[in-house]
Amino acid sequence: MSLSSADTNVYTPHVSDVLKPIKNREFQTLDELFELYNQYAFEAGFSVRRSSRDKSKDGAEIIRQEFCCHQEGHYNNIKTQPAKDGKG
Repeated sequence: MSLSSADTNVYTPHVSDVLKPIKNREFQTLDELFELYNQYAFEAGFSVRRSSRDKSKDGAEIIRQEFCCHQEGHYNNIKTQPAKDGKG
C-alpha cells in the first residue's frame, strides 16, 4: 500500500499497467468497462459492484454509471458471543 504525499490515507494499489485507469479512455460498452474495472479491483485485492446510474430523459441511454467497492454501505452485524467459560 502506498499513501499520497499529503498523507491523506488514499490507497494506491500496485497493479499491472494495463489495468490502471487512463484519463479519457473510451469503451464500447458499460460491460467492457465493468470487466476491466473488476479485473483491476481483483488484482488490487477488492471487488466492485454497479451502483447508481442516471438515464437520459427518454430512458433510452445510460448517461452516468457509478461503480463502488462491493462492501460500500454494508456493515458487519455479527453479534459477539460470550466465551463458554463466562470470561468474556
